[in-house]
Amino acid sequence: MRFGLITFSETGQIVFNLNQYSTRTELVDAINAISIVGPGTDIAAGLDAVETVLLPSNGGREEVSDLVVVITYDTSDRRPGELAYAATQLRQAGCRH
Repeated sequence: MRFGLITFSETGQIVFNLNQYSTRTELVDAINAISIVGPGTDIAAGLDAVETVLLPSNGGREEVSDLVVVITYDTSDRRPGELAYAATQLRQAGCRH
């Protein structure tokens, strides 16, 4: 399995790509080092950044399905009309949710 991580507030910020960590310890350490970002909850910005993480140059593999998990403490408060569009674009690209 490969993991990428994106944080989002006013923008989507790639924390690490799918090919950055190869061991569980490295991955857990990277997750534990994440700082809280804010203000705002622009989930659409986070979903927009997913496309970059899924590129082959960042560890994306066309021969496997992509699964996107969104964890948030709030509803999207920025660009709410674009959230459904961003999610639809990812589903059409083959991402599961």
